[in-house]
Amino acid sequence: MKKDGWKAVLLIAFGLLTAGLIYPFFHETGHTIIALSFGASVTEFVLFPLPSVLCNMVSVGNAGRIAVGFGGMVFPLLTALLIPRRKFLLWYLRFLLMSISFLAIGISIISVAFAVNPQDDMVQVLKFRGCDKTVLLAVLGIGYTALFAFIVRDRPLDRILKYFNV
Repeated sequence: MKKDGWKAVLLIAFGLLTAGLIYPFFHETGHTIIALSFGASVTEFVLFPLPSVLCNMVSVGNAGRIAVGFGGMVFPLLTALLIPRRKFLLWYLRFLLMSISFLAIGISIISVAFAVNPQDDMVQVLKFRGCDKTVLLAVLGIGYTALFAFIVRDRPLDRILKYFNV
């Protein structure tokens, strides 16, 4: 296989690893960190077969529960923004985390707006007193738009074409 073929296989494998393990790890870690910071205790942290974290949140108020819901969305993004862009594979990891987050926010917007997925974190957030659907959709929309701008600013197509010397 030519050098470009191996590069393509590496990018696909790295993408699958990120989507199947790295992003879910950061997502559940985000829930965990926020839950612990509000005084909850973590009773279970699972990555396979389906990622999830189970916390005892009896002592956590509504604001804390809403923050825990957002933690899973925000932590992978913050992690991605801290990854340097100089080396291609680090940039690619950043790009993948941001792209998966972009898709996840889009799914949350659809889930909240149309009550499609009752298990979505943001749909769960709506169950807590003090969380308004319109405000939540506005926050998600702003985040979605900002993330799109971050992704476009990195010029991903140019970066990938340069990696393949095209």
